[in-house]
Amino acid sequence: MTANGLQTLTVPIIKTNGNHTLTKDITISYKEPWQQIHQRCLEAAYRKTPYFEYYYPYLEQAFSTRFDRLIDLNEFCLRFILKVLKINKEIVYTEDFEPISDSEDYRIKLSKWSYESTNFPKYYQVFDDRQPFVSNLSVVDLIFNEGPEALNYLQSLKL
Repeated sequence: MTANGLQTLTVPIIKTNGNHTLTKDITISYKEPWQQIHQRCLEAAYRKTPYFEYYYPYLEQAFSTRFDRLIDLNEFCLRFILKVLKINKEIVYTEDFEPISDSEDYRIKLSKWSYESTNFPKYYQVFDDRQPFVSNLSVVDLIFNEGPEALNYLQSLKL
């Protein structure tokens, strides 16, 4: 969320085999200065949040590291989120496809989940004097605005 409203940040990727590219083989394109764009946007949007100075140094490394593969950037971001939320989980990759039951497959659970039917409680957002509360933003919004209370907020959601 910015002073001017929602801002979508994307990472340009290269799928060498089109839609048949394995997830582990998707690479990141550096033809555009996406890291600089992301960094400037996050700094402008969240510099005045209560927890920016505390958490931003952890995230800042993502803008100075050249990640070759998207999965490496994703893992870096996941580790950042787990660290900030103080969630102790091991990240494990499989070598081969391992089927799981539908009841354990979060892709299926999320496809049935309705964002519109979820009541997201309001929390402080830095631009609340100019913008109404916007729910379901990036976890970065929640972390920079709520800090140590971010995990409690997530655990309170009835999804």
